[in-house]
Amino acid sequence: MASVTAHKHPARSAASILDIRPMTGALGAEVRGVDFSAPLSDQEVDAVEAALSEHLVLYFPDQELEPDHLKVMAGYFGELEKERFIPPLEGHPGVHVLKGISKSKLTTQNLIWHVDHSYKPEPSFGGVLYAVDVPTSGGDTMFSSMYRAYDALSEPMKHYLEGLVAVHDVVAYGLRSGLFETEDTRQAILRMPLPAEHPLVCTHPDTGRKMLYVNEAWTTKIKDLSPLESKSILAFLFEHATQQEFQCRVRWQNKGLLLWDNKAVQHRGVPDYEGPRLMHRVAIQGTWKPS
Repeated sequence: MASVTAHKHPARSAASILDIRPMTGALGAEVRGVDFSAPLSDQEVDAVEAALSEHLVLYFPDQELEPDHLKVMAGYFGELEKERFIPPLEGHPGVHVLKGISKSKLTTQNLIWHVDHSYKPEPSFGGVLYAVDVPTSGGDTMFSSMYRAYDALSEPMKHYLEGLVAVHDVVAYGLRSGLFETEDTRQAILRMPLPAEHPLVCTHPDTGRKMLYVNEAWTTKIKDLSPLESKSILAFLFEHATQQEFQCRVRWQNKGLLLWDNKAVQHRGVPDYEGPRLMHRVAIQGTWKPS
């Protein structure tokens, strides 16, 4: 394949390019009118950024893409981020391989609700997934809006949570999932990132909207509370944050491309399918420290 670069060229205005079809009232949109196999213009990039800011989750159907296209596409929004727990695609640094969702246990391929890399001081800006070979039904990816989750809290609960900080720890998830059952993987604990601390209520750096910042995978405790208090409040927040009315559900087809704002959503895959579910994944490096 010819070399692919992120060079931009003049094109039509953004308003004439994107066909945006909202998925639900909470978040998500199917987007047509942009081809990521070709370089994008400044207007096209701006239009996609605006759509992402409004809808948080964007699904682009019928995209004929090679791994290099995915790296260029992600590069419009930031630097590529190395995935610690997902295998790389050979010959394509920055592109990683997802090969299904476990039906029987927690895994690094994400069976429960999570925010990508919230256990780091600067979590991912966003994620990109491309469907290479997916089931004809099942294996959907679900998203939940943390704007909606915050807005739906009572005023006394909002006031209470504003002053609290939570710990996000990848090692705790690894212990629960059995990831560290062998000696080699136990040694890997020593190389894991130290836990990160983030406020339970954050302000999105681009929109200025307040959002709940917590997720079942990585959030392990609330600072300065007793263990029982922390466990009880987190259990409530995990359930509250993923209510049906805050969600959208992406139903995959081969050659579908997905981009999401990792700052303002949680997501999870649904293990309700048979057969292969092969995807290529790119993470976009974040520069925002939740605050």
